[in-house]
Parts: sequence; C-alpha cells; structure tokens
Amino acid sequence: MKGWALVTGASSGIGRQLAIDLAKAGYASILLARRESALLELQKEISEKYQIHCLVLPLDLAAENSTETIVSFLKLHDVSVSVLINNAGFGDHSPFEEADIKKLTAMINLNCTKLVELTHAMIPLMPKGSYIMNVASLAGFMPGPLMTVYYATKAFVLSFSQAIHTELLPLKISSSALCPGPVHTEFGKVASTGGIGAFDTISAQNVEEVSALALKQMFKRRQVILTHPTHNAVVFLLRLVPRHIIGPIVYKAQSKRLAKKESDKSSGH
Repeated sequence: MKGWALVTGASSGIGRQLAIDLAKAGYASILLARRESALLELQKEISEKYQIHCLVLPLDLAAENSTETIVSFLKLHDVSVSVLINNAGFGDHSPFEEADIKKLTAMINLNCTKLVELTHAMIPLMPKGSYIMNVASLAGFMPGPLMTVYYATKAFVLSFSQAIHTELLPLKISSSALCPGPVHTEFGKVASTGGIGAFDTISAQNVEEVSALALKQMFKRRQVILTHPTHNAVVFLLRLVPRHIIGPIVYKAQSKRLAKKESDKSSGH
C-alpha cells in the first residue's frame, strides 16, 4: 500500500472514479459523502476488486463541525493521509435574482469555505511529499451569467489552489486545481441543467478519462490540470478576450440551456 487518500464527494461522479483509480494505484481511501449506501457499495467494490483497504465516513461536509469529525475519525483509525481530494460541491442554473439565496450561500459554504477549512486542518497532518487536489472547473476561468455563484466558487478554488501550491513548496506538498469541462456525471441533475451551457461546443468527457488524467497530472505536481487538449486553447483564448466580452457570450449559451430546461419541464420531460 502506497498510503492513504481522503476523497470527499466519493459517492458518485469524479470523486467515485478517483477513489477507484487511487485503489488501482495502491492507495487505501477514506470515502466521504452523505449517502452511506453508495459509499458501502463502493467500499465493497474496491475491497473485492483491488484487495485494498478503505474506510467509509458518511458525513454531510456542509455540517458545522464536519472538519472536526473528519480529523477525529483519522486519529481514531490512526490514519495519516498523503492524498487529499477536495471534490465535494454542487451548482445551480438560474438567473441570480430568482435563485434561492439559501442554496447559493450553501454552495459557497461547501464549494469554498469547507474546502478551505478541511485543507487547513489536513496540512499539518500530512507527511512531506503529499498531494492535494481541489476540483475546480473550466468555469473558473470566466464569468458565468445564469450560473453566477457556481462559476465564482470555481474561480476561488482555482486561485486558492495555485496560491497554496507556492506556500507549501517548503513542505514538499503540492496543490493542484483540477479544471474539467463538461463530464458525464450527476452534476447536471443537481445544477438543474443537462450540462454547463457555455461549453456546448466542447464534447463532454467520460469520468474514467478525466480521473485517469487528473491523477497522472497530480502525481506530476501540476498546479492546474486541464483534461482535454481543446481546453488549453479555450484557456489561452480567454486570456486574450476582455472579460466584459466573455460575459455576454456565456450568457447567450446559458440562456439557451435554461430555455431548454424550462421547455422540458413544461412538456413533462
């Protein structure tokens, strides 16, 4: 066994696949998410297929004392984590003035505050040579009308990850921001959209492809991880185009997606 990994949001999507791929690479995992049944199913799959140990921690990361609970759990099981995957998060797709403010502030809490809180608590417990990977998004490189707060949280995660990468160099701990585009996961259901509208011209990737590339680049200690060759071109162009121009382009794409969602809702789809 190479070490222990802590994966938040491990019950589905990218988090689930990262836990599986970490097991393939020889890492035992602490699987953290709200859905205990899904975690137990994943634990059984990993144990049977890869003969490697993993622990299940059913927990709502958004809860007030979640970080303290995680630290206590690690100490109870005498586990030292050398890979921290901050994957838990969600989005919302609606005009800002019509959005549920409680949902938006909960999004900021989970996507940003809890990520920072857990990272801050874990760093002193991680050995030299460890890895941190925070799941951001290609959305973090641009303003996102109609998914305003989600895009903003991912911009925060991107900036935060790059900043602490530099700070942690003396500890030989790297911080990577994973910035996928659209991925075939449950995210769209939670965000009330079939995908991220601004990326309609970019083909959605499967989660296996994203996870494999993410870990490969994380172990190379890359600060920013883009998961498709076209994303490099997108990021390059975004640096050249003024943000006041990007906003309306994103808005137009998101409007089409939102109109389709409303049409599907009214037709009963």
